[in-house]
Amino acid sequence: MQSKPKLVLIGIDGASHTLIARGLQQGRLPTFRSLAAGRSPQPLLTPFPPHTAPGWTSLFTGVSPGEHGVYQFWELQAPGYRPALSTVADFGREPLWRSLERHGLSVGLFHVPMSHPPEPIADGYMLTWPLTPTLGYAWPRSLIGELAEHGLHYQSDLMTMYREDESYLETARALIDAKVDTLLYLMDARPVDALFAVFTELDRVSHCYWGGEEAPADEVNAIYDHMDAALGRLLAAIDDDVAVLVVSDHGFGVCRHKINVNALLAEAGLLATQPAEAPVAANGRKPHFSDVEQALSASWFRAAAPNREVDFSRTRAFMPAPGCYGITLNRAGRQRQGIVSDTEAGAVIREVEAVLGDLSLDGDRPFEVLPRRQVYRGHRLADAPDLILMPGRWDAMPAPDLQGPVFDAPAQAGIHREDGILFARGLALENRAARVEDVAPTVLAHLGLPAQADLDGRSLALDAPRIACEPAQRLARSPASAAIGAHQVEIERRLAQLGYL
Repeated sequence: MQSKPKLVLIGIDGASHTLIARGLQQGRLPTFRSLAAGRSPQPLLTPFPPHTAPGWTSLFTGVSPGEHGVYQFWELQAPGYRPALSTVADFGREPLWRSLERHGLSVGLFHVPMSHPPEPIADGYMLTWPLTPTLGYAWPRSLIGELAEHGLHYQSDLMTMYREDESYLETARALIDAKVDTLLYLMDARPVDALFAVFTELDRVSHCYWGGEEAPADEVNAIYDHMDAALGRLLAAIDDDVAVLVVSDHGFGVCRHKINVNALLAEAGLLATQPAEAPVAANGRKPHFSDVEQALSASWFRAAAPNREVDFSRTRAFMPAPGCYGITLNRAGRQRQGIVSDTEAGAVIREVEAVLGDLSLDGDRPFEVLPRRQVYRGHRLADAPDLILMPGRWDAMPAPDLQGPVFDAPAQAGIHREDGILFARGLALENRAARVEDVAPTVLAHLGLPAQADLDGRSLALDAPRIACEPAQRLARSPASAAIGAHQVEIERRLAQLGYL
């Protein structure tokens, strides 16, 4: 007889507390209704900004971005302006699976975002979440072949992303079912003490099928119903006395506006442009480049029409990457072509605040400009943008585009919100509005293990014994990965299809 796990964490990327609560009121989602057990579920609040990279990193470290240093998929203070992609090697704190491994527990990871690249894991396994075309996303290396031999799902998430295909809803359903089949196999063939698995299809359907209204289109409700049924099939295979957490990294809502921040900064004279060295395709999309360096330079710092790009030698402030809700000063001594001195920084900040303060959308102020120290704290604060754009309304997405008007139509109608989900079976939790950072200390407390000192989250477990904290495991930032840099153009193309670019 195979041993059963002590804990299973099932992540559903982008699952919205608001939509699940609405579905329960409508008599739908029987699996979530069973998990709620007659209690009114509370939202799991995400760190800011509500995005996949900082969300899952916070969930698996127990700290906010100011401490773990992951603010988006990309580095936001790149000295050469071309942001490197963030990986698990960039975490400023030890991830939960390594903490469990240190304490002698076996762990399985299945498509956990930000878990790539894989590293040896004692008496366990991992299928990571690579943002690069590679077959090196498993440990042990033989795991991909093993799953393929059994006709199970083994592809990396990058290879199954939405590709502007109108039939993706059916593909998403099939992927969810295939992943459940694979998890059922792994639980039997490779039993572990703790299993962490994440489904990403609901997020992608929400991005691409939401529609233009506050309530989502039928396709989004359909994928929630399908995920509910798949979750029910998975839970039926897990003994009732095994602790199960069902969580998400953020919620979702309608997106009505895109605000091209770099275009606004250019209008205000804070950002300068110059003729581009290489042409951009006539349709405004990036052309195919054979030279990696040339391709990487054709980023969101390039305008589509006319063919212009940022001139950093004359730029004082810029938005460094999509979805970061931030503005970075082009600081002398920090950025390669930085021109803003220490004595000038305050004046530039006030100018940015004035430009954003004059912005009005339907009579509302879209953003409040805050210094990063008012939003984040921790030993990785220097990795954050200098200024944070806190939303005055959540249906407007700041983007780093140079092209087009300041107010533009969004590429996709679904946008991330702060209301994630938290459900549990087999362990009693406090019934309060919790934060994503509370999940890791909750897992540790339930397993009778010490949490690290100075976590931002605190345990929600009601029946767990109190255990003294162990020292904080603070980690340094890793050098940018050359292997990932070589594939960054293809990665950005895939992320663009998901609405991140």
